[in-house]
Amino acid sequence: MPTSIPKDRYKNFARDWKSIGIVSKMKRQWRAKGEEINALIISMMLDRFGDKALDVIADAYYQIGLKDGDKIITKLHITGKDSAACLSVIEALSVLAGVNSEFKEKGEEGEGEKEGGATLCLMSCPFTDTLRFFHPLVCAKYTQGLVEGVNEKAKVKLVKGLCGGDDHCEFEITIG
Repeated sequence: MPTSIPKDRYKNFARDWKSIGIVSKMKRQWRAKGEEINALIISMMLDRFGDKALDVIADAYYQIGLKDGDKIITKLHITGKDSAACLSVIEALSVLAGVNSEFKEKGEEGEGEKEGGATLCLMSCPFTDTLRFFHPLVCAKYTQGLVEGVNEKAKVKLVKGLCGGDDHCEFEITIG
């Protein structure tokens, strides 16, 4: 005959799970608070120091781009050094963000044809969750950091950007 489990055990189990839920909720709230604080700091720095603050913020995003790029390159085993390989790092973030993209390499017909380079058009911003601060300089610096892990000689040009008021984002990579 099976023995019954004491009701205290059920109560303890329920209380423990409730505690886990509360802790998880508090962690999410603290992360959101950190983002709120960062946004306020950026806003106050820009108000007080203007372009000098923007340069510092952009350089910080460049450093983050270098780290993020290295992680993506390692995870996706990117070994090429050409402009297509450089854009693949940005495109990987676009795919993760669910953003449609159009890639054009040298030799293809259309606007994307560039001497010695390639262009990636994004229909929306893939960095909404990543950057949290939108400015063409910040985006350009972040993406420059991303691609330098692939090729130190690569240069990113933000041809069009949603953060600049355009209808899509367009990145051009040249090597050299």
